[in-house]
Amino acid sequence: MKSAKSVVKSFFFINQHAKLCSDVPSQFHVAIGSLILGSYRVLSPRITNNETLISILEASLVEAYRKQIAPIFKLGLKLTANPYGLLTMMSSSQFIDRHIWGEGYSFRREQEGGTFNLIVTRCSYHHFFGLNGHPELTAIICATDNAWMDEIQPQVPAVRVERPSLLSSGDDRCIFRFSRIERSVSH
Repeated sequence: MKSAKSVVKSFFFINQHAKLCSDVPSQFHVAIGSLILGSYRVLSPRITNNETLISILEASLVEAYRKQIAPIFKLGLKLTANPYGLLTMMSSSQFIDRHIWGEGYSFRREQEGGTFNLIVTRCSYHHFFGLNGHPELTAIICATDNAWMDEIQPQVPAVRVERPSLLSSGDDRCIFRFSRIERSVSH
């Protein structure tokens, strides 16, 4: 019963962090962050190896997310003649910025030739976990990106997706890089 109370208590972080909840997407991100933080706090006395605990939380969240997002990405990539264009369009959408990510995120975009960089300079999760003394939990959220990134490479070998920089790794930004891969033609 004490564990259940601790998890429920985690949802009160939304009230504690009302300033982080300036819009609906931000409320969602704080709720997910609160659930992860509450689960971490409940399980940490029982699973004392921090890497193991984070790994367990990461695996459960990533698999749940993968079941939701993978079919959407597979379908979108199958239906488009220009996967690179679809990925850059989705990454450039102010509608998505506003209605999915919200005010807790700040983005910059750079495009040069066949390379597009989505640069995240402020991440709601990284900020939330840092305020609560556990910035290392941001890596759990970063791992969910693998659920959609893993769908791209096998289906679209002409596009490479990589993250050369991550806030959760101590970098000052996250960079999502989409690059067109020119196929060499053999004669």
